[in-house]
Amino acid sequence: MTRVYVPGAPPTPRDRAAAAARGLRRRTRALHVALARFVARQPDRRLELLAGPIIVPAMPFVLRASFRPAYAVDFDMTDIGACILINLMRDRGGRRDQFEITLERRRCRVRRGRTGGRRPDATLTVRLADLVRLQVAAADPLGLASVGRVAMTGDTFLAARFAAMFAQPTRAVV
Repeated sequence: MTRVYVPGAPPTPRDRAAAAARGLRRRTRALHVALARFVARQPDRRLELLAGPIIVPAMPFVLRASFRPAYAVDFDMTDIGACILINLMRDRGGRRDQFEITLERRRCRVRRGRTGGRRPDATLTVRLADLVRLQVAAADPLGLASVGRVAMTGDTFLAARFAAMFAQPTRAVV
């Protein structure tokens, strides 16, 4: 059915729903930018104290929920079968949490700790404060890597695709 716009006609329910959706997207974007600016201004220690008790236990759930299977393919569209290890540094390097991500047949399994079954294909070492900044787009992943705040070892192609596979913002909004 084709709709014809009639000037002066009252808005239909579809028009009102579309306007509400546009307003919601605009408010969500504004909230995201405000959160990113807040996080960007916070020192590392404060971010670790505020976000550490929440982020670390929820990390496996967050990564599984944000996984995008369409991005877990190679250039020739074959599935990526790999193991990624995330070393999460806390308390200025004093404590380290490890998360093992296994990718098989466009599926993702995340475990806290190291199982020792498979050697990781890629390893990301990141501080907790920088991980929080990456998740809210207060920092650019390649920018952090270039200044040495994120260390990538192993398959750098796989490590570089981490942001796309796990729906992390790929550029800073601040």
